[in-house]
Amino acid sequence: EQTAPQVADPPVDPRKQQRDALWEEARRLKGEGQFAEAATVGERMLAIERDWLGEAHREIITSIEWLQGVYQSAEDLASYKRKLEEALQWRVAQQGAEHWETTLARLRQHGIEPLSLEQFKKLSEADRLDSEHLRLFGASEYAEAIPIAQRVCDVRREILGEEHPDYAM
Repeated sequence: EQTAPQVADPPVDPRKQQRDALWEEARRLKGEGQFAEAATVGERMLAIERDWLGEAHREIITSIEWLQGVYQSAEDLASYKRKLEEALQWRVAQQGAEHWETTLARLRQHGIEPLSLEQFKKLSEADRLDSEHLRLFGASEYAEAIPIAQRVCDVRREILGEEHPDYAM
């Protein structure tokens, strides 16, 4: 009777270990409301991912978009816009200009570009309310969720307009 040869697992790339540790730290910081610190750690993580995985890897856009959320939570409009542009450039390069996700990234960027800081803060608050609405809905607390969802829609319609995909969603 023959047994299969034992093959050792390949060594884990130290960049993966660094990235994973930074990801856990960034998520923890964001969860604690330390958005500036989370962004700093997240940017370091993204730099390691780019070195380790290459620009074309799907993890890159995931991290860019995660950082968008951190900058939005921090109400850092300039950094948020920078990440929108980065996401759009990645999608054009990796998916093409006509891909639906590229179109959505372009629409998001177009909708944010003319906003004042005050409007951006209102949208950030609407996004926080949207998360709360989804949590309540998931807990079957529909009566509490519906007025919150309506407020989110009202803010998005007022600031972005009815044609913007974030209002439609």
